[in-house]
Amino acid sequence: MDLSKAFDLIPHDLLLAKLSAYGITTHSLNLLKSYLTNRRQRVRVEDVTSDISYVNSGVPQGSVLGPLLFNIFINDLFYFIKEAKLSNYAEDNQLYFADSDPAVVEHVVNKELVVVCEWFRNNKMVLNPEKCKALVLSRKPNVKLSLFAEGVALPLLDTVDLFGLTLDNSLNFGKHITKISKKVGKQLDVLCRLKNILSFRTKLCLYNSFIMSHFHYCSSIWHNCLKSDSNKLDRLHERALRYLYSDESSQTSTLCDCIGYSLVDRRIQNLLIIVFKTINNYPPEYLRDLFRLRDNIKNLRGVNKLQVPRLSAFMGGFVAKRHGGVRNLLTSLIGKVCTNVELEPQLQTLDDERFNLRSAVTSPEAGLDMKAWGFWSRRGITAFFDVRVTYVNSKCHQGKATSIIFKEQEEEKNGKYQQEVLDIEIGSFTPLPFGTSGGMEADCNCFLKRLAEKLSEKNEEPYHFTRAWIRTLLSFEILRSVHTSHE
Repeated sequence: MDLSKAFDLIPHDLLLAKLSAYGITTHSLNLLKSYLTNRRQRVRVEDVTSDISYVNSGVPQGSVLGPLLFNIFINDLFYFIKEAKLSNYAEDNQLYFADSDPAVVEHVVNKELVVVCEWFRNNKMVLNPEKCKALVLSRKPNVKLSLFAEGVALPLLDTVDLFGLTLDNSLNFGKHITKISKKVGKQLDVLCRLKNILSFRTKLCLYNSFIMSHFHYCSSIWHNCLKSDSNKLDRLHERALRYLYSDESSQTSTLCDCIGYSLVDRRIQNLLIIVFKTINNYPPEYLRDLFRLRDNIKNLRGVNKLQVPRLSAFMGGFVAKRHGGVRNLLTSLIGKVCTNVELEPQLQTLDDERFNLRSAVTSPEAGLDMKAWGFWSRRGITAFFDVRVTYVNSKCHQGKATSIIFKEQEEEKNGKYQQEVLDIEIGSFTPLPFGTSGGMEADCNCFLKRLAEKLSEKNEEPYHFTRAWIRTLLSFEILRSVHTSHE
């Protein structure tokens, strides 16, 4: 909802009355009244000056008190909204409501729009209905709603720009990624012309100011974008790093190691910072409703343990969405320390695997998830891995200890794949069963320990730091697959 000249139309007497109702003392009110009233303004163009006129309404823009006074003035609007929800940032207001029935959504939103428009009129604010927009988020195709504000029909758009973030009706953020790509591409075109005359320190400053600022803005919201869009940003980041280091030959992973992170790493880091702040009672408070802390029955090392949301699982106990994120993460990490690393092509659906325990792709490696040369030893023995993410609380696992569940998963994988691996070449096969609750089988621990040793040795970083970082990335990918399945 768009307000016309919101900061300029606030009546001083009404603002002071609201401040008094909120408990501001008489002396403070007199001070604020002196600050707001009898203000004068005039316009000067070169040597010509207009007559002085008095400012009878509004709060000073560009001041520290201006936005605060505006927020106090508009705050009581929330008390008038009964069924829908209102989100407000200064003069930008968003009204939203969710229901499975589109007719109910249309009725409630239109009713609340009447209330909002009446509040604006009573408080001397002017709503600009021609600039108000509506966005429908639904899995059902072609949902049409008839929404009105001040008798004007609101257009239903496919995308809406909100504080610099482009929201689309499918929430895949493709349009926003395209906008970022265009901005970053134009910035790089200009900066690359100057790369040979600027020092590294200057280029690093420009890189952080004009490139990374676009990549980081609201990244916690659009992190789960399509893989193709994420790859598009990675290619732009690679181009930016080549500009920064004047390096046209090194691999992308080498350039990311030089700067210390990849885009995915930074986005995950930003998400983890938000989670940490939220569960430790840092503002904003409304984010706390997104997370639930589990009851610590046992004396665990950690206090703030997030509760994994419940999800519907198949009778085999798998997560409804495949383990592609976990598999891709582990393959990427192994690729930093091993050679001849191969990733299996697109896996078949879960229903098919439940019966065959095979991939749709028929290959000499028996459709395993990962293959790496020289992982367990320096003699170059080929190592094969197959990942499984299982929901340990599903009905088929009731009454079983977690260790038994993981042992069954391991034995099942070994029975199906190990002999086929040995038939190919002299190599090793390691099943990697992970649980949605954060647990894992003993071989998984050995695998992560070996991976952390190799990474810490290559990066010259402490082992415990590398191990903790790997576990954090892995836990986040598992939680993301659970969250996706839960939706």
